[in-house]
Amino acid sequence: MEKILWISALLASLSELFPSFGLSYFLPRSKNIEFYDSKYWHRIFLVLIVWTPIIIYLANISENKTLVAIIFILISFSLRTEYALHRKYPFAGNLHIIGFIIIISILNTNCKNNMCQIKNILSVVILLVGAHLIGTGRIGSLCTDVTGRILFSIGFVLFIRNLISAHDTT
Repeated sequence: MEKILWISALLASLSELFPSFGLSYFLPRSKNIEFYDSKYWHRIFLVLIVWTPIIIYLANISENKTLVAIIFILISFSLRTEYALHRKYPFAGNLHIIGFIIIISILNTNCKNNMCQIKNILSVVILLVGAHLIGTGRIGSLCTDVTGRILFSIGFVLFIRNLISAHDTT
């Protein structure tokens, strides 16, 4: 199952590192809305592939908190799957942040020391800072956009590593 989580990290990272495929959480820089919307089912499929093993791992640590976190994250994804929804619900990214805050609390459940908690928080902060930079950079600076995509990928890989470590201690 651990290998599947690493595949999840790879797919999530690639979808953000190569936004021209139309699989990113964010609208691509080209702002080709028709192309982005045409990849609707591809994005849904990618979300299911990436998040199913993560949900399973998190549920083994805390079922109730996982359910709440995943509801926030899946609502966020569903509100960002089409351009019209992007514009209608600009707060959707905040739901993602709430979901990840709950996930941090799940990961910190099994921490034996402060360093473990700091690693969990830091991985998610890097991921979220990267996501924020993608969101702002896509409109403005290409450098900001690329930096955000790299930070997001690093944060997601660290998050998966921490998830595996937390799961192994249960």
